[in-house]
Amino acid sequence: MLNKIKGFFGSEGAKDDAEQSLDKFEKVQNLPSVAKERSNDFIGIMIKDSNLTFSDKASSIIPLLKQDIQIELTYPIIQVISTMTFKSNVSKTIEGEFVFPMPDKATLVGYALDVNGKLVDAVPIEKEKAKEVFETEVRSGGGVSIVEKVKQSNCFRTRIYPLKKDEERTIQVKYMLTLDESENTKNNELESVAFLPFQYVDFKNLSDKSKVTFSFGNDINNFTKSIYLTVLKDKQQTEEEDKVLIESTNDSKVIINKEQLNENMIGLKLKLKNVNHETNNILAAVERGYFMISIPVPELTEVQRNMKRIGELNNNGGANINILWDCSLSQLNYKEKNLNILQKVLEEVKPKQITLTCFSNTLINQNEFNDVKQLISHIDKNVFYDGGSNMLELEKLTNNNNNIDYVIAFTEGVHTFGKEVTPNVSFSKPIYFINTSKTINSTLLNHISTISGGIMLNANEMSIEKICESIGRPVLSFAVADFEESQLEEVYPNEPISVKEGSLFKLFGKVKKSVNNDVELAISFRFGSEVFHVQKVVLPKELLSKCNDNEDNHIIPLLWAQQKLQSLSTFPELFKEEMKQLGQEFKIVTDNTSLIVLETLDQYLKHSITPPESLPNVRKEYLQKLKSDKEAEEKREKQKIEKVISKWQERINWHKTDFKPQPVAKEMSKKKCVSDSRNNSGAVLRSSMMRRECCEESRQVLQSSISRSASSEDYSDEDDNDDDNMEKEEVSKKKKDKKESGANASIKVKAWTPDTPYLKAIQEAKDHYTEYLKQRDEYKDSPAFYLDVADYFIATLKRMDEGVRILSNIVELELESVQLYRIVGYRLDQSGELELAEWIFEKVKEIRPDEPQSFRDLALVKERLGKYKESMELFNKVITGKWDSRFDEIEQTAAIEMNHLLQNDDTLQIVDKRLIYKMDLDLRISMAWDTNDVDIDLHLQEPAPYGEHCYYGYNRTKIGGYVSRDFRQGYGPEEYMLKKAQPGNYRAYTNYFANHQQSLTGGTTVLCTFFTNYMRPNEKREMVTVRLTTNKQDIDVCEITVQ
Repeated sequence: MLNKIKGFFGSEGAKDDAEQSLDKFEKVQNLPSVAKERSNDFIGIMIKDSNLTFSDKASSIIPLLKQDIQIELTYPIIQVISTMTFKSNVSKTIEGEFVFPMPDKATLVGYALDVNGKLVDAVPIEKEKAKEVFETEVRSGGGVSIVEKVKQSNCFRTRIYPLKKDEERTIQVKYMLTLDESENTKNNELESVAFLPFQYVDFKNLSDKSKVTFSFGNDINNFTKSIYLTVLKDKQQTEEEDKVLIESTNDSKVIINKEQLNENMIGLKLKLKNVNHETNNILAAVERGYFMISIPVPELTEVQRNMKRIGELNNNGGANINILWDCSLSQLNYKEKNLNILQKVLEEVKPKQITLTCFSNTLINQNEFNDVKQLISHIDKNVFYDGGSNMLELEKLTNNNNNIDYVIAFTEGVHTFGKEVTPNVSFSKPIYFINTSKTINSTLLNHISTISGGIMLNANEMSIEKICESIGRPVLSFAVADFEESQLEEVYPNEPISVKEGSLFKLFGKVKKSVNNDVELAISFRFGSEVFHVQKVVLPKELLSKCNDNEDNHIIPLLWAQQKLQSLSTFPELFKEEMKQLGQEFKIVTDNTSLIVLETLDQYLKHSITPPESLPNVRKEYLQKLKSDKEAEEKREKQKIEKVISKWQERINWHKTDFKPQPVAKEMSKKKCVSDSRNNSGAVLRSSMMRRECCEESRQVLQSSISRSASSEDYSDEDDNDDDNMEKEEVSKKKKDKKESGANASIKVKAWTPDTPYLKAIQEAKDHYTEYLKQRDEYKDSPAFYLDVADYFIATLKRMDEGVRILSNIVELELESVQLYRIVGYRLDQSGELELAEWIFEKVKEIRPDEPQSFRDLALVKERLGKYKESMELFNKVITGKWDSRFDEIEQTAAIEMNHLLQNDDTLQIVDKRLIYKMDLDLRISMAWDTNDVDIDLHLQEPAPYGEHCYYGYNRTKIGGYVSRDFRQGYGPEEYMLKKAQPGNYRAYTNYFANHQQSLTGGTTVLCTFFTNYMRPNEKREMVTVRLTTNKQDIDVCEITVQ
């Protein structure tokens, strides 16, 4: 596949030409230059815990039953096909999540799920649509599976449904990576290395039939192959060692059985060596117009190799360095390993002055040290690990000290909290990143280190000696590739990247169809900030004409796509559309593209997804039926807005109705019996028949009320035929004043005070924060723990910074978990941390754009931030969007809130002017929650003598109380509204009625928002978040007193 081509090695005199090529490059290119290790590091199915038989962890794991790994090597490509079988021992049918890390720079290129005993290939679709389809199929009981990339990490997530008790399910994951190659010119050797991570949560229960098979192609017959098992040497996981499994074999196939593996293994390492290699070869290959060039990285001079570290000359032998220490919760598991590396690095570089900067979601503290032992002791004994990771802090923390020579940063680079890094960031000092985690955002760390003049050092792939040698040294890097725009396009890498001396650098690109002669490139390398070598390369026209279009498998185009994806992935939001198109064209998983498997033709038709070629009959029938279904969909969309307007008019009619209540009789009516029937635990007794009967009677009550007068605005029994005109004028004036000012009401929120042992211990302790860290050892995987403690620090102790840090731990428990994001977002909203809440809900909208609540939550926060135009656009999306039927009538809530927004700016563009109506209210209560497919109910007990119990089953009361539609499958919102409030106390409480989830989710966080005099000048607003953990649980959330 690889061909030798002409290469001209540049000289020092080519430096000026290289600098000119740097200038030209900018014109050619269009792109800008937990205490417990996360479960992502383990192979196993994650399930979400739900009832009292499970813990309150964010997730649990179903162990792997069997794994068959096929590793196929065709130089220089490794393809890994992993077939995994799971079996659930959970009594109910559940949804499973499988999260797995892959080697750095690997690309997921295939996925399959067993359907009726046969593995069915997945097809690529947009990530947002994949989630929507998955949720829809789970609710309807259909078989479905998706695989998606976890943004800004090397992790992928598979979701599978159904997982039935004692039933085996099999998935197959296929990924591809290139060998890490290096040349030894002295010994005339080429050495290639690859590390493949494998780590098992329950190795003992793994089937003895599990095995790993290596298959080697004919093109590497000249290589000797050695296979090593990488294991942890100690319980602290600070050191690793490679144990030889197979050494120096020439076999074309090698099989490794379970008995050769180890429960402490973290992966397999493959080393290839060609002792008859001809050095300094420039190799190239072309397929379908895509090319790859393999170039030996030039050797440094002895002067360059022996250059002192940065700052050593200026500081009389020692540099001033800044140690950036990531103290987020996810780094706690790597504390010992990081400390071990740090100590050896500092003993090697011998700094003059050390600044230790600790950060997680924000800066924690900074301290100065002159002694390495003192520093290590301080980190070991005094540094705590708490909070999410905010990578945007790096810019601020590295640019705030001009006396620093360079920065050493210990972090995985996975951003979990706060606004992300953008291409506009700049760094005044070189940053040397050291990572020890299996989960890593290598694209971001490589980008930041390269633009700063530093390097990213992955301790999982390099020895400590190599790391020590690299710290503080000028970095060798690829600078730029110069070429004629008329000949080539989309050449990658398209920005500087660090390279290793003696390694092979690979350049990918596309040849334009009009090219019919040789193509020349100039590839520049720099050391530090100066270009020191330019390599000229010629792609001969004879090679370019060999496109191999008749071959079934094309490796070079896929490698090109992989390299382009890596270039775009540093800032995925900026290149969302390009990444989506790339994923769909090459059938690879990107930040914006997922793979999905469905089981029936009806499913593919229902969601307009083309079946895979591995199902030829289903695919053919699908294409025949697709046309007629599109016409029906267009008709449905046109009808939606009219349906919304019709429902909205019903609310307007209710608002215009004059309710003249009579005292409620002491003897219970049929409605009262239903609404007040409660069991001994206090939960409402419900059935589908009760629900239908109550709602039907409620509608009758409403229609009866509307048929009465709609003119009066008061509950007074005054005689309207009074002949005294003066008295009539006075009464009229009082009515007008009352209408404008509304109710004289006060809101008393019931503070959320969970009865938990950890909170009692923290409250009684002298040092609350230290006690929290102590209690965390037992509850570290519980979202409820962090929510409760954060609430105590924010609401009671008024220690906002620490409270937000504690709260941010929740997003560290699982990457891109919408439920965990919503938990944090609601509490931040309640606390007034609106910018952080905005970022959280932006993430929710990005992950779940198929749910209208994602847009509503964000719209409400943006309104409070004064971003009225953006808020209205989001509300308009709620009105016009295509949503699942379980979200019917959320548009009515959005319509009220849109009109509230118009009170701030009446020039805003609303989707339909028929929705404009000022629905001012004495009382409005809104309740939303964070968990999908869960039924939470809002209840309101109105005051005597007129008041009634208003809830989903009796949703229209005699005094005008109005409860909105009952959302039985997730999120809400449910509302209580009252235009004219009777004097007395209004008690609001929430009830956890049912959990319809197919996954085992634990507690649900509920956000309650209370308004008096809604849409009036004297409007008051209060919020509270509560945590419900068991079905039938009642929680009082508020008491509103009306004078």
